Amino acid sequence: MRIWQKIVLLIICCSIAGGIALFIKKRQSKIKKSPFKTEAPQQRTIKHTIAISGVLEIKGIMKVGSIQTGSVKDIFVKENEPVKKGQLLAVIDWAKGDADVQAATHRVARAREEHEYQKLFFERQKALYQSGQLSKNAFQNYLKDYQKSHEDLQTEQALLEKSTLEYESTRIKAPDNGTIIAAYATKGMVASDVSNTNLFEIAQDVTLMKATLTIDESEIGHVKKGQKVVLTPNSFPDMLIKNTITDVSYAPQIGTAKGDVPASYAAYVDIDNKHHLFHPGMIVNGHINVQKAKQALSTSVLAFYLDTNIIKAIAAKNHYGYVPLSDHEQKKLIKAKPDEVVKFVWVVSRKKFIQKAVTLGLSDNTYCHIKDGVSASDRIVLEVEEPDDMEEIYKKWFRGGL
Repeated sequence: MRIWQKIVLLIICCSIAGGIALFIKKRQSKIKKSPFKTEAPQQRTIKHTIAISGVLEIKGIMKVGSIQTGSVKDIFVKENEPVKKGQLLAVIDWAKGDADVQAATHRVARAREEHEYQKLFFERQKALYQSGQLSKNAFQNYLKDYQKSHEDLQTEQALLEKSTLEYESTRIKAPDNGTIIAAYATKGMVASDVSNTNLFEIAQDVTLMKATLTIDESEIGHVKKGQKVVLTPNSFPDMLIKNTITDVSYAPQIGTAKGDVPASYAAYVDIDNKHHLFHPGMIVNGHINVQKAKQALSTSVLAFYLDTNIIKAIAAKNHYGYVPLSDHEQKKLIKAKPDEVVKFVWVVSRKKFIQKAVTLGLSDNTYCHIKDGVSASDRIVLEVEEPDDMEEIYKKWFRGGL
């Protein structure tokens, strides 16, 4: 084949290819893309859930410290060791030792002897007074001496109890049966009642734990006792713990009175630790099942975020009717249902954009339950394509308009 024949063949092929491309382009240009997307409301099961996180703790923890200042002299227990009520855990080295107790004991003994003597003496003087052998003034003086000896004895006994309590407080004992879950005490460590030093932590039952959950202030109004909770410990990602909320705290954990920092609140869930898998401080994550609506007529939340001006522009461009609700009508519809959530959607019907008010129920942040305002046959606008002003300019250029 000669060179000129090859050139002619190449030109013919390019022409055919160009013609095909032009045909496809013209064909596609005839298929108009709709500038808006609609969808009929559908029946769905909508769940309102709250994502949560928390920390595991042992229920019934007793914190044991010292009410006396001094260094730790002896320690008799260690972590994870079971203890009985009254068992000696540690001894605080107190400079006084039991000196005050001994001195107080001696004073009580002397006061008791004096009181017994005064009691016997008073009984004899009373008999003389009753037989008329003792004057009334003398009898009253003996009565005062007897009463004073009784008061002195009571005073010394109180001082002995005080000294004994102070001395016994240097001997740290278990307040109840349990298990040592934390032993902070070390020999030589200074225990002070001023700093409220914590020497030991005792759990009454390590199989009984609780999860302290942190709930944001934006969700705390939905959280109540008895709601179902599903938790997963970080240490056991394949484990699901199912239980219910046992209590909700009213005290804020974070935040200020001015409200410039979001507050959070604690909710509690009991955790069964009979297999001793969990430890205090473990992190758990999960969700609270707040409420569920089955077979609820619903639509996408996208329907509530449309720009009215764009709807108006699309209606004008595509020769659709445009029927919005006035501000006065919207306010009136909202005011008519003060205890409900009222929002507005756009419905396409017979080549018209019609704005309607709907009453909302539950939402899972993807779909919203529509209680009333539209029916299953309505076409709700979910998305719109913003008009392209440059496209109009280009059309004018090619038409010779500019």
